[in-house]
Amino acid sequence: MKRRILAILLSLALCISLTVPALADDDDDAEAVVTSEDLDEENGEEAGEAEDGEEGEEEEEEEEEEEEVEDTEDGLPAELEGADVWAIEELTFALEANLLLDVMFGNWTGSTSRGIAAEMMVLLVENVTGMTIEEIAEIKGYDMEDMFPDTDAVAATFLKASGISDGMVVDGELVYNPEGTFNRAQFVTMIGRMAEEVFNIDLSAYSLGSETFDDLGDYSWADPFVGWAADLGITQGVAGGNRFNPSGALENQHTGVFVYRAFTFAFDDVTVEAAEEGEEEEAGEEEEVEEEDGEGEEVDEEVEEDEEGEGEEDED
Repeated sequence: MKRRILAILLSLALCISLTVPALADDDDDAEAVVTSEDLDEENGEEAGEAEDGEEGEEEEEEEEEEEEVEDTEDGLPAELEGADVWAIEELTFALEANLLLDVMFGNWTGSTSRGIAAEMMVLLVENVTGMTIEEIAEIKGYDMEDMFPDTDAVAATFLKASGISDGMVVDGELVYNPEGTFNRAQFVTMIGRMAEEVFNIDLSAYSLGSETFDDLGDYSWADPFVGWAADLGITQGVAGGNRFNPSGALENQHTGVFVYRAFTFAFDDVTVEAAEEGEEEEAGEEEEVEEEDGEGEEVDEEVEEDEEGEGEEDED
């Protein structure tokens, strides 16, 4: 009897020992399953956040592209609105090179004032050299205190000090007349004078303008400068034969294109060197002086009206 009871107790103990670990294993598995699901949910949330972030960045990029498109018309920079088709490509390059003035934007067919022309010459020489005109003046020994009486603009003073522009005589007084205008021959001559005076380039090594164009007869003073510019591709003349149209009005788009081409073709390998001590200034040719409607006399260059030049398509 005692053996039977002992056997029963042993059987019960064995059952209990087998059942408890099994229950413990079941709990572990349950905990493992819960942990795996939690991880999947967390990973899913992170993946969703990453996708949302990427989509957000793409949307921002698309919005920026749309804003850029809104700033342009027909795929062109808004600053060039109003420019003629022939000038747009080179004006775009000039804009990227910081060779244009804000005052020109939207007024490309307007006349370039002498004040704007002076500022454009400064933009050109500073972009070519990487120096300010004050630094250039110090190296070359220019007197930047000798200003025109009608303007204290540093650009005009630099043109006078360097010999790029002589100004004009009005009522017996030598002035710059910043509100006046230039013609095509005058502006190309200024670029040529910059080549000579600032960079010591010998223009006599180039052709004369009269060898390329047939309408420079009355503009002999511009002949070497126009020839130099034509040889280097700064000017190609105007449509309708071998013509430069020297007395044609200088529009802002002409000025921008001339300056960009000079920057690209004429001054890619130049330096600013101090004049040698004791070096004598070369005597320049006398400029023709003419009265203009009784208002004054032009010292820079001769100016004439050219009715036939109006309305012509430019190739410059």
